[in-house]
Order: sequence, then structure tokens, then C-alpha cells
Amino acid sequence: MFKKLEAYGRKRSVCVGSSQSPVSQLEIECSNPLDWEEQYGKIKEIRSKLPELVWQSAEICRNQPMLDQATSQIEDWRKTFLNLSLSKALLTLQPQQTLKFKHDIKALQLRTWGETCNLLDIADLILKSSIFRQESRGGHYRQDYPQTRIH
Repeated sequence: MFKKLEAYGRKRSVCVGSSQSPVSQLEIECSNPLDWEEQYGKIKEIRSKLPELVWQSAEICRNQPMLDQATSQIEDWRKTFLNLSLSKALLTLQPQQTLKFKHDIKALQLRTWGETCNLLDIADLILKSSIFRQESRGGHYRQDYPQTRIH
């Protein structure tokens, strides 16, 4: 028995139980629930570690090596995340396509996937903008650029 989830519209939005008829169907290649549990475990791990990494590296006192290391970690997590079969299926979905899972996947688990995908993007943007700002301004202090630039 398959749990039917239809995903359509924007590539990262997932809607459960839509009434629109699908154009085609995809099937996730997680042949057993243990494979899905492993993937979901990786998603939850990234999701739980991400806020702490950004907080520690883009905090009030920053420096280039700390920001570079955090950016590298985000890239590693993004690669891991994008290599999951669920990510490959959801990110290549076309409008009106339907996904069928070979095992029970809860809406909360799909929401966690979507949040993690978005948070990886946000973390990358925060860190890159922190690297770009090569001065101390307002409440943020660059240890390697202690002066405020006068424009």
C-alpha cells in the first residue's frame, strides 16, 4: 500500500492530498522503511546542528577563518542533503507530478525536509553576507576588521 502525496507548484512545496489530477507519477526508491529512517535521521541531524553553527560563526564577534569554516560545513551538509533520494525526487519534480512512497512518510517529516532545505539556503546567505562585510558596524564586530569604514 502506498501513501499518496502530490507535490506540485514550486519545487519545494509539498501538498498532501490535493484534488488536482497528476500528469505523471514518480516513485521514491526507498525500498524499505530503514532506508527512509536513515535519510530522515540525516535530515534531522543537519536541521538540529545548523542553527548552532550559524550562531557560533556569525555571532557578534566574527573573523574570516571562523566564517570560512562554517561556510565549508554548510556546503558539506548541502551535498549530503542533495544526495538523499528524497531530495533528488522532490527537487526534480515538475508541476502536477505525483509522488508515491513505498512506505509511510508523515507530513511532519516532509515539512522537516522543506525547512532544512530552506535553512541551508538562509545559513549560506547569512554567512556569505558576514564574509562580505569587512568592517565592524552596529552590533557586529569583525575581529580582523575592527574599524568602521567611512563612505
